[in-house]
Amino acid sequence: MAAEQEINIKFVQEVEKHACLYNYKLPEYMRKNTIDRTWAEIGNKFQITGSEAKEKWKNLRSVFVRHLKPPKSGAGTAQKKTILLS
Repeated sequence: MAAEQEINIKFVQEVEKHACLYNYKLPEYMRKNTIDRTWAEIGNKFQITGSEAKEKWKNLRSVFVRHLKPPKSGAGTAQKKTILLS
């Protein structure tokens, strides 16, 4: 578990080095061949394919965003009526 967490941290640090993957203001962000080449480079460093690296980033990012959201309180749900059988 700790080894996987360490790999994930190194993976995120590697993606962070390539702003063209997440910074939409850069012109390279819209260039598919540049993006695919960058994912392939990252994948090679982790012995995975470029598409696997892209999918891994997508999963890590969605888990992180989900973790940042506050939990639902449940206060907005309607009360269920209890049915008593005699």
